[in-house]
Amino acid sequence: MRRPGSTVSFDDHVRPSFVKATPVIVVPYEYREYPRWLRRWDGRTFIEREVRSDEERADLGEDWAETHDEARAIYERQQERIANAAAERAYGDQKLSKRARAEKLAEERDTDQHVTE
Repeated sequence: MRRPGSTVSFDDHVRPSFVKATPVIVVPYEYREYPRWLRRWDGRTFIEREVRSDEERADLGEDWAETHDEARAIYERQQERIANAAAERAYGDQKLSKRARAEKLAEERDTDQHVTE
């Protein structure tokens, strides 16, 4: 029986006969660019895709990012550009005739998106 506070060595343990010890091989870490997960924020949820090559990544487009924060930032920049274009259009519409303004307003009512042109 062991006294409290005594040290334990590997020799003190008996390995059961059914356990076969296999050496652990440690492989050095090697960076691999692919596969990787890309994310896109659509305003409500994240969409994630796994890409396995540069071609797949290029096919997805510019609005995909590696992190959730980057994906949200890309979405916010896109929405800001759209909002600015819509504001510029609204400012330009002030110079239109009443009939032209009514046509543009009817066009805007048909969609829930910003009308930029």
